[in-house]
Amino acid sequence: CRYCPGVVLEHRENHLIIHLSKVETCPNAPPSVRVKAASLLMTKYGANEESAPASGAPVLAESQVTAVNPDAVVEQPPKKAKLSKQQSLNLFVDRPMSTSEVQQANLSFLQYLVNSQLAFRTAEDPFLADWAYKLRPSYDVPSRFVL
Repeated sequence: CRYCPGVVLEHRENHLIIHLSKVETCPNAPPSVRVKAASLLMTKYGANEESAPASGAPVLAESQVTAVNPDAVVEQPPKKAKLSKQQSLNLFVDRPMSTSEVQQANLSFLQYLVNSQLAFRTAEDPFLADWAYKLRPSYDVPSRFVL
């Protein structure tokens, strides 16, 4: 900063402008520089153009200059939610299973029972029938005699 000896600011986008606009951080800056820094911050962060002084506007005294907090000024509009091409599934259509699909399902169920070493009477468990109905309403679990 030219007005503060010994103060070194990093080369970032707004550090010098913010430093110059605040009386607390840069007490040696002239009011005209402080007003220009504040107006630059206001225009940069979307403040009203009327609130920024024009180039021919009278210079304000230090007591009239207010510091601009860029965090308070920045207000980004909410992002629009992208509409998904997929729609929600509110209901489904259960078509009847063909005979080959039923045979394949029965064979897979038999393989499960044999592989897990369960008794064939497990096929007649009402909880299994309820689970199979929730999974596929058109599928009836075969009895132990069919297996």
